[in-house]
Amino acid sequence: MNDVLSAIENDSYIIKYVGEQSVQSQTEIILDGVPPREMGADETGYFESTAKRFLNNAISVSPEGIGSLNILTVKIEQQDLKEDEDQGGNVEGAIQGRNRPHRDFSNLPSNELNRALQSSSSIGIIATITGQYQPPPDINFPVLVQDTIDAGGETFIGDLANPSSVSGDSSSYFENVREIKVLRPPSPPSLSPSLSPTVSLTVMPGLTSSP
Repeated sequence: MNDVLSAIENDSYIIKYVGEQSVQSQTEIILDGVPPREMGADETGYFESTAKRFLNNAISVSPEGIGSLNILTVKIEQQDLKEDEDQGGNVEGAIQGRNRPHRDFSNLPSNELNRALQSSSSIGIIATITGQYQPPPDINFPVLVQDTIDAGGETFIGDLANPSSVSGDSSSYFENVREIKVLRPPSPPSLSPSLSPTVSLTVMPGLTSSP
């Protein structure tokens, strides 16, 4: 033991701090098959809570075995609507349509209004997703989020379209969604140690190093 303590004093050991780490991803998601309008406050909250539940459930059973990862928040930062008729049904048109003035349906004749409301649109959502986990293993959180959505898209769609009874009418916005995908590769992961890290090397009390 004296040799160990002496090695510590001489910087022969690498001391690694091990503790819970915070992770964050800004992920761009495309929903294809939504009404021709942006989500309201209730629908935004419903999507955020459903996405959080989906990610936690999917990651907990993932083959990567990251059981300690917990998704804490999903927050929609931006919505970008683009109707399919303007982009030939191209989902990527949702992003190309940024900053386009939204259509006003209030003055349309009833027949045109019904046709407009029945049309299908795509919407791009930029969401900030945060989580916390205990390594090992090290993870690339944005890539993990992207892979989880890509692999579980049908389940995610089902969760949005077939909600629990407590969701009310907020789920009707998503009842005709045909596809969910991550449009662009996410940014690199953001990691930070917890405020109270632990040291991986344990030293027994009452022992001192040799002179």
